[in-house]
Amino acid sequence: MFRGAPDGLVEAYDARSGARLWAFQTAPEGARMRPGPAVSYQLDGEQFIAIPMGRELWAFTLDGTVPARGVPVEDPWADVPPSGPAPRETRAIEVATLIENPSWSVGGRRFAIREHAFNPVRAQVSASVRVRFLNNGEMTHTIAARDGSWTTATLEPATWEFVTFDESGTFLYHCTDHPWAIGEITVVP
Repeated sequence: MFRGAPDGLVEAYDARSGARLWAFQTAPEGARMRPGPAVSYQLDGEQFIAIPMGRELWAFTLDGTVPARGVPVEDPWADVPPSGPAPRETRAIEVATLIENPSWSVGGRRFAIREHAFNPVRAQVSASVRVRFLNNGEMTHTIAARDGSWTTATLEPATWEFVTFDESGTFLYHCTDHPWAIGEITVVP
């Protein structure tokens, strides 16, 4: 599974385990760009992955010799928080979120559902407070702590489940069905 990030990072993940296998930085530090979807194709018997990153199109062979660069892959689930705003105090986290599509802004505002994103991506809650994980998307999602300490049931569209966090700290979680969807929750005393 391949993913492009707004900072120019291209990542390859194992679709079964969610482990990151490879990363390649396509843009200079601090750059922001709009990644497109990755596509796989074959040319003269060789398999390629291509992904648009801003105004550029990057292509890689599956058995190529370009080494990973950018974010190291030795520890694929390092405690690097997701990019985005500071944690927002909340008691509800949405699975899937509504986004405005700026490329369609001529003649009016357009919106879409970003199925593989949490809202907020960084949440802050008080210890012993029940947090509601609400699936407002169109696909099923199962949310789990990266350390395996908790998981929700499979959340069908328009369903939710509560999780209570008793231990203070900052924790990462993800969707087990779509492991590239990552969120962070900070539990304060």
